[in-house]
Amino acid sequence: MLCVVAAEREFAEKVRDNLKSMKKFSDWDFEICASAWDLESHIDTRPDVLLLGRNLPGENPHELLKHVPTMFSSTHLVLMVGRLDEKARLYVREAEKAGLTNIVTGELPDHPGDRPYTLVAAMTSNREGMPIIEGEIRNGEIEAASEITESKSGGFSGTIASKSEDVVVSEVNTGARIEQSDNSDYPVVSEREKPFFDQELIAEEEIESTFSPKIVFGNLGGVGKSTTSVTLASTGRKGLLIMPVANKGGVGKSTTSVTLAVALSEAGLKTTITDLNFGSPAVKGFFQLEPKMGIEMLSGRKKGLRPLVEHLLLDTRYTNLKVLPGPVDITVLPENIFNQGELAAVISVLQEIADVVIADTPTEFWDRPWLPEVFEMADLILAVVEQSKFSEEDSKVYAPFILSMNVAPEKIKLVLNKYSPKLHNAREIERKFNEGLRKRVPSKQLPRVIATIPMDWDAHGLKGYKGEVVGLDDPRSQWHKLAAGIAEMAGKDYKKPTVKEKPGFLNKLFKKKG
Repeated sequence: MLCVVAAEREFAEKVRDNLKSMKKFSDWDFEICASAWDLESHIDTRPDVLLLGRNLPGENPHELLKHVPTMFSSTHLVLMVGRLDEKARLYVREAEKAGLTNIVTGELPDHPGDRPYTLVAAMTSNREGMPIIEGEIRNGEIEAASEITESKSGGFSGTIASKSEDVVVSEVNTGARIEQSDNSDYPVVSEREKPFFDQELIAEEEIESTFSPKIVFGNLGGVGKSTTSVTLASTGRKGLLIMPVANKGGVGKSTTSVTLAVALSEAGLKTTITDLNFGSPAVKGFFQLEPKMGIEMLSGRKKGLRPLVEHLLLDTRYTNLKVLPGPVDITVLPENIFNQGELAAVISVLQEIADVVIADTPTEFWDRPWLPEVFEMADLILAVVEQSKFSEEDSKVYAPFILSMNVAPEKIKLVLNKYSPKLHNAREIERKFNEGLRKRVPSKQLPRVIATIPMDWDAHGLKGYKGEVVGLDDPRSQWHKLAAGIAEMAGKDYKKPTVKEKPGFLNKLFKKKG
């Protein structure tokens, strides 16, 4: 288990030392984060627990509450508030509005906090209804007791005592991973997970493909940091093929396609979106384009394909972004547009032109005869999911269909859209999605959430009407995290916007004095 303690350094070190002195946490890994600026660097380590101090240097604590739940959607978040004075009560109210209820009050770090929800209990439980800690389940309820005492060194110590050691509670609405009982359907996860794009190297003979490059995956999302180099084989093309997919409409698949395209293009990468949703192409509408000809004009073309593709590409309001529109001639049945190999040839040409090609796909992609050959070419499949119960249940069914398209499991990553911290943890989404994959995919290759996009209906409605994307003006947005990883795969640098200083009375006052 990995726990990040984010607080003033002296305070954080004291908390860490006190926790490590306890038997319960003796085998945990602890890392210190002493400023809000360093917080982002801990996202890719996917900590099991994040202990966040109210006075973490570098950011207004109320502003930080808006970002932390999304930045660490797969992590069990615990807020260390301290003594409840007027400022602390205001902070608690803001935290609850943001969906954060794992709040520890009272004297820290030398004492465990106010009973009964002390720091020890909060690290292995949540506060929604009855605490979820190690204990025995009887008639749907959990019976457990915690015993906390002060250590001789002046710090705090404690143990969680359960009435049965044979049954262990599974993860419920918390990012903390807890070992399962032997009869569980899910494996025990106790070791720290790798960053979400660190993959074991695959032998070249195992990944021979006509179109696909040999890629050594680095740490996607590590802006400005490259832990592993990106290697492309000499296949005669340079562009990456990214394919967002979804199990149903309205999840955010097309939004993912256009937002990533805009982010990458604004960072200087030559980017192309091709609309492979032949039945109801929507990309042209978002960019307010009115093409006279679409991708259907490339049907049956074998020679001189590149100039025809370039002729059909449409410019957008973004300098480095072009669109290959879907079919314009609605009299042609989608399944009759391309013969085998023709669409793959079109995609190959796009990859020669652009650094990144994003292919927007239809729902029920597995039932579209023109798509299997394109899926085999993909460098990255972004499965867009949400937290609704309908989406969760559908995910269990549709996840195996992605594998049926001859996609290597390590190429599948999850984008959690419309995220609300008031609902369950992102790891629960992963668990649901992977239920249909566990018997055929090694646990280390199971898809993980690599980006979490918060729900902001008002902003999407307003900007979507104008053909604009949401979130790219926020440097902390995980759109940038995802786009930066894709840029790194393509061997390109990615620069996200800097934090803009908000004009305020105190800022103006200090500037005048300076």
